[in-house]
Amino acid sequence: MLFKKNIIISFIWAVAASASAQIDMAEIKEGSYTPLYGRDDTQVKVDAFLLDTHPVSVAEYLEFLKENPKWRKSQVKGIFADKNYLNSW
Repeated sequence: MLFKKNIIISFIWAVAASASAQIDMAEIKEGSYTPLYGRDDTQVKVDAFLLDTHPVSVAEYLEFLKENPKWRKSQVKGIFADKNYLNSW
């Protein structure tokens, strides 16, 4: 689930970055990956996506949530996040 959460957060910030200042992004190429959870023989296909090259602070993330309430924990559809989504926030 950590892998899934990282993709979701990366996607959120990629969308936010495109609407604001230019931010350096790294392209993660599509492929099949072994998740950090589950069986070793389980492969997950992942489409290419952009990932921020700098860390995001809690304050920056909270600002993003203020501007994009649809990504608040209470609003995210189960298909995009499980019960552990933002569990430590």
